[in-house]
Amino acid sequence: MRKLLNKLLVKFGLLITKAPKLLSEKSLETSDAFPAELTEKVTVHEATETPEYALFDIFCADTNVHKWHHYFDVYTKHFGPVDIILDDGSHKTHHQSISFGALFRPALKDGGCYMVEDVHTNYWLKTVDSEDTFIDVSKHMIDMLHEPYFDRKETSFRHEHPEAVKALALGYLAANLASIAFYDSIVVFDKRKRYLPKAELH
Repeated sequence: MRKLLNKLLVKFGLLITKAPKLLSEKSLETSDAFPAELTEKVTVHEATETPEYALFDIFCADTNVHKWHHYFDVYTKHFGPVDIILDDGSHKTHHQSISFGALFRPALKDGGCYMVEDVHTNYWLKTVDSEDTFIDVSKHMIDMLHEPYFDRKETSFRHEHPEAVKALALGYLAANLASIAFYDSIVVFDKRKRYLPKAELH
């Protein structure tokens, strides 16, 4: 009750409160605990380079978010790869594709899960803003998942067969995407380092 009364008195100018001293008005006090070299004034210049981080690229792409540049150093230091990424963002199709492209490789741990929600919006005109929707991109990744088999035959993977390949140069997704699961409005990608498939014939 007292706080409410004080607010009313301040509102009508009947109570004068002491304004706190602004931090900008304060000066740093010198102390004998610090050597003079540590308190000596030096000039700090404006940064001439922009951060080189995937998250910064996403931020600059198309957002209205205010962000301090030096925050990205902190993000990179403390947000190492993570176990789960859940995209529940703008639902714009180009945002979903850009986010996946920027985050799946550098930000998600081996064994991690990348989930995109509300992909039903890929069928709504107001959220489709790219030639290929994220659903289209996801369908294309099914082919990428099967890249090891392109232009090859079963004997290329048969255990101890003379035609068996020992190593293949594959795209990053083919080498690190274990599975893709489709649900109503959700697509889930499981990340795991893959090895060449192997077949047995007895």
